[in-house]
Order: sequence, then structure tokens, then C-alpha cells
Amino acid sequence: MTAKTLLTRSLCVLSVTLVFLATGCATEPDVEPGTDWGYVYAVIEANCSCHLTEEGESGLSMMTMDAAYANLVGVASQELPSVNRIEAGDPDSSYLVRKISGTHEDGIDGSGARMPFGCVGGGCLSEETINNIREWVTNGASEEVVVGDDDDTAGDDDDTAGDDDDTAGDDDDTAGDDDTAGDDDSAGDDDSAGDDDDTAPAAWTFTQVAAITDASCGCHNSSSGGSGGQSLGTTNQENYDAWVDVPSVNTSSGMDRIEPGDSANSFVMHKLDHDQGSAGGSNMPLGGSQLSQEIRDGIRSWIDAGALNN
Repeated sequence: MTAKTLLTRSLCVLSVTLVFLATGCATEPDVEPGTDWGYVYAVIEANCSCHLTEEGESGLSMMTMDAAYANLVGVASQELPSVNRIEAGDPDSSYLVRKISGTHEDGIDGSGARMPFGCVGGGCLSEETINNIREWVTNGASEEVVVGDDDDTAGDDDDTAGDDDDTAGDDDDTAGDDDTAGDDDSAGDDDSAGDDDDTAPAAWTFTQVAAITDASCGCHNSSSGGSGGQSLGTTNQENYDAWVDVPSVNTSSGMDRIEPGDSANSFVMHKLDHDQGSAGGSNMPLGGSQLSQEIRDGIRSWIDAGALNN
């Protein structure tokens, strides 16, 4: 992984943590940068959750590598049928390239938000990533996988000898790592009585919660029509008004979307925890990875503290 990739990821995480995130922050995939289809699809998997379903947002399904390739290369865009999503050999005539570059309305009749959905400035794909995708298109948009995607295949970066996952000498619970006696998890460290690590963390604010919805819930933005009857609007206030003390459209749940003081009876929380049951519809975020335990617990803490508009 390049230093630039690490820096981009760190900046995204830091932005969310400090609540400086106003819109989505693009995610670099867990593969080395490259100009082949494996790398391009890894970028799609990391950033295009609304399209990682069988139906696919706006009629574009990319839930598998094969489906994505078949639905992109040489296929007319739904928003602008006169332009193919990917025109092999010509990135400037490829609507997807224009959408991720923010040039889909420059000299052509493109429409809709920039991709990843609604990104702005530093929250969009990096120049390096866009250039890699452009080069893949320029070289003919081949389906060949050279770098490899992030699907646990031999030779990739997942759980192989010498990588950073659970091998001798790494930082995961092996002899000589940072979890041995004398480190910060042993007697005399900072987990003893009177230290600052055994107290309940402060509850999240709604500003922090809204930063997560901005980054992860683009399908529910009002400009996209509010998928599943749930529109979050475009401001924090609209988001709050759409959630708190509002009955879920899933009547079988019998719950409000957010029940102040009671996360266990808040339907949004069940959707995020992926325990809404078969009658509760799809897990959220749709088609993407589950939000981390830390983020979900943060949202839970905001609800249990009264779901204040703070």
C-alpha cells in the first residue's frame, strides 16, 4: 500500500472523527493501485454501495465483477443514453469517468450528482485513483485482472504470509508485539483504578451522527428520491426531522425510526445492527459493509442520551 493511499484513508477517518466531514469521503480499496479491471472493481466495491445490489441504483447493478463489467463496458448510460458508461479506449467519452471526475455536465447533457454520490472536493476519489481508471479505459477497458481485487485470492493482500495480519512479529497478540507484559494492557498501565479509561465515553451529538449519514446514506438523500420511502433531506435539520419520533415505513416493526432514550426500540438502529429480521428489509448501508461497532455504538449513545438535536 502506498504512502499516499494510507494518507488518504487516515484523512477520511480523521474527518469523521472530528466531525469536519460535510459530505461523503471516498475510500481507497485494499489492493495496490493499478490500471486493471481488478483494481477498478475494488474501487467500485469500496465506494458504490448503492449499486452493489441485484437491482442497482438508477438501473446500474455492480454487485459482482462480472455483472459490473457487463453493465458498464459498451453500455449506454441511463442518464445520458447517447454516451456509454464505459467507452473502451476513450475515457472522455465514458460517462462513468466523467461522473467520478465531476465533468458530466461539461459540454454534454449529463445530470445528477458527482460520484461517489454527492462527493465534494477532498471527499471524492483521489486524482491518482481517477487517473488509474482513465488509464484502464484508455488501454481498452480489458476484463483482465492483474493487480487483483480484494476478494481473498492467492497473492492478494488478505491473510498471506508476510502481510500485516496475525503473523509472527506483527502487532497482533504474538510474542514480542505490543500486547505483552509491560505494555499498556498489563498491571500498572493506564487501565487501573483512577485512570481515564474505565469511564463511560461521552454520548455522541447529532452533528456527529449526521456526519455519518452524509457519508453512508446517499441513497436516502432527497435529491436521489429517498430510497425506500426514507428521505433524509439535505440538511442536518431535515435529517433530524425525518428520523426522530417518526414511525418507520416498515409497519411490521411497530417502531419509530428513532425513539429518544431507547435505542433498542429505534428501527434505524436495528437496520444498522443488521438484526431487523427478514420482515425488516435490507441491511444498512445498502449493499455496503456494516458500519463499525464504534460508529454504531456512537449512534446508540446519542439515542440513549435522548436523541438531542445538538
